Amino acid sequence: MDELVSLGDLAADLKPALESGEDEKESTDSENLSDESETTDAGPTKPTRPNSRPSRVKPPKQRSAVIPTTCVLVIRTAPRINAVYHELRRLDVEQYTNACAVTLRVFVELSVDHHIMALGLMTEEVRRNSPLAKRLKELAASLKASSDIPHQLEKAIIKIADGAGMFSASTTTFNQYVHNQFAYPNPSELRTAWDELQPFMQVLWKN
Repeated sequence: MDELVSLGDLAADLKPALESGEDEKESTDSENLSDESETTDAGPTKPTRPNSRPSRVKPPKQRSAVIPTTCVLVIRTAPRINAVYHELRRLDVEQYTNACAVTLRVFVELSVDHHIMALGLMTEEVRRNSPLAKRLKELAASLKASSDIPHQLEKAIIKIADGAGMFSASTTTFNQYVHNQFAYPNPSELRTAWDELQPFMQVLWKN
């Protein structure tokens, strides 16, 4: 009997503790349900997304003139050729396309004639009666022989003179700009034509 009483007394002693534990569990469960209810009512919080869109790289702005400002030619001995050169650096080729086309042809021809005369490559009579293509090739050959231009540049000038290949800077095209009323120059082609001629012109006017 003493043992049964002792067990009963022990159960009585443990009952408040067990009830207290159940109360704490119910309270915790209730708080968890309350938290979940609040989260559901308010809706899930959207995580902030970092601005991961790459910045667009803008293409370089196309120059407005035939000759870029980065191309600096020093033309001391020929004032008129120098004036034509500066006009090609200033004129808006989109607005004055025809004027730029004719002016570019004039600049090329005057530059070639100036150096042919300075180097004594042709007599005045031969020069006057020779087309621009022939004069251009004669000058290129002389500069190649004196190692002033590489072989590849001479080949490019010969193709330009002959109107061969994919060159925009063709003497045939230049002549059409001047003499053919149905030949319409394109601003982008005029820029490309100068880009093709620039290495040669930089050699001519390097001093």
